[in-house]
Amino acid sequence: MKVSELIEQLQKLPQDHMVIRSGYEGGVSEVSQVYETQIRLHVNEEWYYGEHEEIDEDDRDKEYPQERAWAIYIG
Repeated sequence: MKVSELIEQLQKLPQDHMVIRSGYEGGVSEVSQVYETQIRLHVNEEWYYGEHEEIDEDDRDKEYPQERAWAIYIG
């Protein structure tokens, strides 16, 4: 999902509602922070990992496509 798509969907919602994300084993957590990061695309195939992987700026591994992304911190 791109930022413009997220904004479009969020604009349709009541502005005083919480933003949450489902937990790994159950329950939900509130979004508490948003930050820009670098990710490697399509590196994980196991169901229990997210499809992409966050990387450090110093990581120069060119084996996988890389992209800038906005991460949402839960906690």
